[in-house]
Amino acid sequence: MSRFLARADVRALAFAFLIGLHFIASAFAVEAVVGLLGLQELFVVFPIVVGLLWGQAILLGQFLVLGARRPLLRIGLAASWFALVIYLAQPFFRAVSPSMGGNPLPALLLVPLVFSALLAAGRRLGGVRIGFDPGPSPHHDRLRFSLRQMFCLTLLAAVALASVRLGRDTIEGEPQAIVLGLLPAAHVLVVLPGLSLWAALGGRHPVLRSELLTLFGLASIVAPLYIARVQPQTYWTLGWPIVTASLVVIVSLLMVRAVGWRCYAQGPGGTARP
Repeated sequence: MSRFLARADVRALAFAFLIGLHFIASAFAVEAVVGLLGLQELFVVFPIVVGLLWGQAILLGQFLVLGARRPLLRIGLAASWFALVIYLAQPFFRAVSPSMGGNPLPALLLVPLVFSALLAAGRRLGGVRIGFDPGPSPHHDRLRFSLRQMFCLTLLAAVALASVRLGRDTIEGEPQAIVLGLLPAAHVLVVLPGLSLWAALGGRHPVLRSELLTLFGLASIVAPLYIARVQPQTYWTLGWPIVTASLVVIVSLLMVRAVGWRCYAQGPGGTARP
């Protein structure tokens, strides 16, 4: 019993440390952006900060809906994170509001958070939860990714890239930029929230699957930009938010996995089902 309590304390401390690390990273990142307003370095820092906040929003959506315990604590942490970022970013709001017609950051954070929560809600209705490993075997049927699903994903990616090529040849101006952003937006809003739990908290080979998911995120931005023959500066501006968000989600989930958390499917009576 004492060994179990000691292990639980270690898990709780490790999880609390990870939450604290995310709070500190959010505060430091937003303060860095505000401090660099009007300076040349803002171009370098801002895409990384956006990716960091996107990744945290995806994690919040997943844990808010799929967490098995302490819903009030999870909601309070999410509200605190959101309030902290918005409060620290007030000077940024004042600087960009005249040119962008409003405060962009709340929408920038809310969109990935809402999409992540909706995808997690669908899984929760199917009996999936996030919690400490409920049994000796963490591999569960509902977390498998079949060969057929992989082929479907590849087909969708091929169709998307073909659409980007068609858009490049037929559309000019600002609408072309929207077409180029469809595939990376799909990765941040759908693919990363939907597959990151399978990759990092599912069954076997989590590191390999996490690497593949991160590479897919990189390909989702590099391939369209390569097809469009954009300038190297655009690769940084549009690519780093996608890469940073993927790394934030995957690394955080792997750290959570290291202290014993898993995704599992609940069977009748609330028992974990292998």
